[in-house]
Amino acid sequence: MIKRGLKNWKDISDLQGMLFFVQRMDELLFHYSMDTYKTPTLNIKLLLREYLETVDSIKEGLLKDKNELPIFEEIVWSLKEDIAAQKIIGISKTKEFLKNHGSYDSDMKRKVCQLFLDKLSSRRYLEEIEMELKNAVLEDRKKEIELCSKYLVRELTVLGYNSRFIFSCLNKVFFLKSVNDVASLETFFSCFDSEVKGYSVYFTVHKELAKFSGLLSEKMPENSIGLFFHV
Repeated sequence: MIKRGLKNWKDISDLQGMLFFVQRMDELLFHYSMDTYKTPTLNIKLLLREYLETVDSIKEGLLKDKNELPIFEEIVWSLKEDIAAQKIIGISKTKEFLKNHGSYDSDMKRKVCQLFLDKLSSRRYLEEIEMELKNAVLEDRKKEIELCSKYLVRELTVLGYNSRFIFSCLNKVFFLKSVNDVASLETFFSCFDSEVKGYSVYFTVHKELAKFSGLLSEKMPENSIGLFFHV
């Protein structure tokens, strides 16, 4: 477990669940963490997509039938652990799937996987993960915090967030600001609203390139680039 300064945390004894979450996220996102500590490559959504693409490739004769089963087995294993996905799909439907999937033919497997993917394709999956995390943090349920932290990081990257950006948000909220209660968790979640934002980008270049600053201004959209020239 990575140790970081907690001088801005008010009462750590009452925030053990959140502390575990932050430390675990720190490990998942830290560049030099061992691979065993990092988030899995695929989550349930990506597994479902891969399965459907594989089935289509098999029908087109591009892949052999044996390529389908390992992915389907991964879907079953992943869904057993993913309470957020289970709640969106429906607990009763999930139980039925986990009980009877062994008897499904290829057409039934494809229909079920497409149905599951359709249900999980919106932001609701991310919101459900956040809700499960918040409840687990409040009750200091470390196993659930561990699982949901991995799901959170993977889903955020699926939605297009860079791991460095996620790490930066974690650092700003939990290490640079005061942490008094679970409200900090909500502040962290609010960093990922999927809204397009504008940024100013500055480049430091050699002074010899100053003569081309006018040309660059013509080529770049207005206010899109700032240059600092070394003297």
